[in-house]
Amino acid sequence: MLLSPERRAWPSSSKWTTKQQALTAVNEGPSFLSGLSLPHARSQVAHRSLPCPDTLPPVPTLGEGRGSSRSRAPEASTRCSMQQTPWRQPGVLRRSYSAAALLLLLATQGAQAAKVALQSKLRYAMETDSAQMSASALFANLSSLALSSSLSIGQNATQASDSLNKMESLLLSLGRQPTTDRNMVETATMIGRILEDSMKATIRTQLALQQKSLETAVGTINACASHLKYDEAKVLREQLPALAAAHQQCRKEEGIRAQFVEECEQSLAEHKTSHATARVDCDAVVDYPTGGRGLCNNRVGSVADHYRNLHTFWDEYLKWYDGNMTICNALQAKVESTTANCSNLSVAHDAQRRKCNAQQAQLDTTSCGFVTNAENGCAAYSRCYDQTLASFITLNSTVAEEERTLRQEWRAVLRIECLLKALLSDNKNAAIDRCIGRVHSLDEISVDYSPVPRPLNETYPHDTLCKNLTEYVPVTEAYAKRWYEGLPSSAQEESRIVRFCPSKSGGRHHQAQAMQHACKGKVVVPTRSQVSFSSSSVPQPGPGLDAETSWAPAQARAGEFLTVDLGEEVRVGGTYVQGGSLERRCLDSWVTTYMIQYSVNGSYSSLPEALRGSHDCSAKVGTRFDVPLQARFLRFVMESWHGHGSMRVGRELCRRVKPDGPVRLRALTPEYRRDRLLKAGRGVAMVMEKKDWETIERVLAAKEAELLQQEGSSLEDSHVSGYRYVPTTKVVDKPSWETFAVPHIRPTCGSENWHHKDVLFEIGEGIAYITLNRPEANNALNETTSQALQDATCELHMRRDIRIVVLRAEGSMFCAGGDPKHFFDALAMSERDDRKAAIGFMKFLFWFQSLPQFTVGLAQGSAMGSGIGLLCACDMVLATSAARFTCSEVKLGFCPAALAPFVTRKVGPAFAKRLLCMAENISAEQAKRMGLISDVVEEESEFSDYMKDICEKVTLCAPTAAGRAKRLAQNVSLQPLTRKLLEYTGGELADIRIGEEAIKGMVAVQARVKPYWAETPIKPLY
Repeated sequence: MLLSPERRAWPSSSKWTTKQQALTAVNEGPSFLSGLSLPHARSQVAHRSLPCPDTLPPVPTLGEGRGSSRSRAPEASTRCSMQQTPWRQPGVLRRSYSAAALLLLLATQGAQAAKVALQSKLRYAMETDSAQMSASALFANLSSLALSSSLSIGQNATQASDSLNKMESLLLSLGRQPTTDRNMVETATMIGRILEDSMKATIRTQLALQQKSLETAVGTINACASHLKYDEAKVLREQLPALAAAHQQCRKEEGIRAQFVEECEQSLAEHKTSHATARVDCDAVVDYPTGGRGLCNNRVGSVADHYRNLHTFWDEYLKWYDGNMTICNALQAKVESTTANCSNLSVAHDAQRRKCNAQQAQLDTTSCGFVTNAENGCAAYSRCYDQTLASFITLNSTVAEEERTLRQEWRAVLRIECLLKALLSDNKNAAIDRCIGRVHSLDEISVDYSPVPRPLNETYPHDTLCKNLTEYVPVTEAYAKRWYEGLPSSAQEESRIVRFCPSKSGGRHHQAQAMQHACKGKVVVPTRSQVSFSSSSVPQPGPGLDAETSWAPAQARAGEFLTVDLGEEVRVGGTYVQGGSLERRCLDSWVTTYMIQYSVNGSYSSLPEALRGSHDCSAKVGTRFDVPLQARFLRFVMESWHGHGSMRVGRELCRRVKPDGPVRLRALTPEYRRDRLLKAGRGVAMVMEKKDWETIERVLAAKEAELLQQEGSSLEDSHVSGYRYVPTTKVVDKPSWETFAVPHIRPTCGSENWHHKDVLFEIGEGIAYITLNRPEANNALNETTSQALQDATCELHMRRDIRIVVLRAEGSMFCAGGDPKHFFDALAMSERDDRKAAIGFMKFLFWFQSLPQFTVGLAQGSAMGSGIGLLCACDMVLATSAARFTCSEVKLGFCPAALAPFVTRKVGPAFAKRLLCMAENISAEQAKRMGLISDVVEEESEFSDYMKDICEKVTLCAPTAAGRAKRLAQNVSLQPLTRKLLEYTGGELADIRIGEEAIKGMVAVQARVKPYWAETPIKPLY
């Protein structure tokens, strides 16, 4: 074939390629070919410009793609004139033999045969008359156009169309020639072979490629089904009916036991009532009743009669006493036995309820795991489907255009074939007329267009994962109706076992009715003027995001946000979100998880965990912050969503507190307090009564006493002696030692627009690298590097996808500490600025040490001063055996104050004194024994093996749990073992074990699959 991929070489004496040799043959004609032994006729031929009288349009090179590359070629300044006589125009003879040479390259067998055929054609052309040479010229141009068309089909639609039209015109011109000689018949046969072997084959190949591209696009859309993870979610969903049935049966047994307890308590109450009634008679029994005393004091009749009266009285009295006491004792025994029986029944009932609560917890957590997997899978599938569907639609349009072009080219080739056969027939004119009137069938050149694949989340059974998930979310009424309906009234479900369904980021998310009361305030819906958006606007006009209107992004993707301007700095106690609506009609669209970012001056901070969003379009799902946010701007950032993703929002504002200045503990006289109240506009002295002031005095005094107690100070009632500090040993009365890390300077850039040269910041799959890049200065720290380290750390605090941070350096030394030039700048500072700059590096080390990721320091060389501080802030340090470590500040007259807290926590007080006070230069092995570094390697190249092992281990660990464990280790370090410490660690355990990762970890164990955090491996870059 003409476009065969085979590339045969010319003889070794020539340095030209097959393509170049063909071009030379076209341009130089027989003078070039006469001395060459031509290769096989079917070698690959390609060229950039075709020979034409004067100029022909250029033909694109092989390898150019279809579509946009098939643009219209520039028109030549001059065109081939079909009326010119070949012998009178310069170059005609050369062009004729160039075309013949190319045809011979394609059609003849063997190099010698090609040379003989070319010489024969030359002799024949010189012997024919002018009329015959005119036909020869037409055939020569026809040959050139055939080659041009064969090369341009599939590469340049305009060039191919022009060449095919010219070939058809030339063939019609040849039809008017009176004779056809033998060589012209051979040339026509060669052109026919080009049409069949090259042009048609190319069109069929291009058609197959277009068909294949459509099939590939459909396969890509269908491949999105892997994101749904239907089988994993199905395993969890199939467990729910059995768990629900077991829970139902357990609750029924609990109801029976509760009924036993109730009946027992009713019986006990009856026994107690009977016993109390009988006890009245029993308590009426006395040792010497009044009747007996009267008989004794008033004797009637004889002694014998008196004795008989006494005997009768006491006999009846004793019988009555014994009867009452028997009844009382029996009732008392019944009360005691019934009490014991009720106690046993209550214990059994409590045990049964605990068992049922455990089964309910398993049911709820499994359902939550199913909802989380389904929501994440459906969101990932929707994103994949939307992207691939857009590509598929665009490709369909492109293929349709290509199909029209190929059908036009195919029709032209069929017409040319018909005209060639007509030229060789006996009755050319009639045959040509038949060709002109023939309608050629183009059915062979047709693309089989596949229908647009329907999204799986709308077809059974996959749609069961992506729709109507409300009845699988334990905090919704639909869930309770499906799984808890029919429970006995005496054995209802425990409402606070699962207060939320965890999102993919975990966190403490509560329903509105289960919120903690961190602060009391009112829920406020933002107005239109307060709201701005990342990429779209409110669909319908209205006063704000209320029952009539909702916000939806132009494109449903993570990171789209809605910003609320609160007008001034306020304390925000909580937020809520609600599904979308349009003209008071619920939309099948809501945000399932979102992040909260807040700002006072436009520089945003973010809550560390995602918040749970809506489960349907109508229910309000809120989160109350344990610590209110101080903010003016509040941003709701989409993380995951259902449908297109839309929401209505609200926030709860706390009572505003704006102190005039720092709180001072001092005696406040009544006159001073009245003046302050009057200045604050709290009241007017003219109308306030004495009791009002006394009430205010008591409130202020109580608050002052509370603050004094927290500070460990005391103040006498007379205020004469002033304040007296009394240290307290009760740690439980002290505030928590845990300090919330915050950046001390504003970041200037991130990984996307990183502009620092002295520090490199690279992001990989689950891992980030911070590289000190001042090898010419031994990586000494100055203001520029400090800012760069701060910028990288600020971004890492926000990146939940990064799980390992590596701190490394370029050059032979890890870090030489602070730049000496930077020290002299302190002499020109004011005392305030000097103190601020001195504490800045300590704040950065604490900010870096508080990263939730696992940090690894790689010391390929020695470290001094602040460089040791950087290593101490890392969780793990590796060093080469040649590295040395020293804190030489004391030799220079400085005190390593910024390093002392971190070095002491790392190596302990004894080794810290040795390092800081003696400025000892220690080896890597000594640093390992001290605990400064974790391990020693011989060469820097061994770091990569260590990092692979670390990445494999960290991949298996839950990221949030690992971050909490790291924070826990830092907070309990060097703390005494007190009740406060036990309460702190116990609270951490209680909080983390009801979080998303703990629940999903147990779900993964039950489903016998990897937890979601272990599915994506961490891949080191070096």
